[in-house]
Amino acid sequence: MTVEQRARSVGVHLVLIAYSALAVGPLLLVVMNSFKTRSAIFGAPLAPPDASTFSLVGYEKVFRASNILTYFSNSLIVTPSAWRSCCCLARWRPGR
Repeated sequence: MTVEQRARSVGVHLVLIAYSALAVGPLLLVVMNSFKTRSAIFGAPLAPPDASTFSLVGYEKVFRASNILTYFSNSLIVTPSAWRSCCCLARWRPGR
């Protein structure tokens, strides 16, 4: 591998790492903030939760106010059947 090829490879990998950080960073921020109180989120959104800001109130509300387990079980039923239908349609050759 020449120096030019190595430099190009390093450059491509740096761009991919930067893009991955841009894509994954907001997801990690949402997950991290889901374990904090509302005032802690608005006070310091980039700080990780600590003993004084840690809270599961949001998760308690979700499980109490909605049928999240029903929705999840429906997804477990619909997803495999939709995947199977897509596979069958992909293999189907009309007119043969």
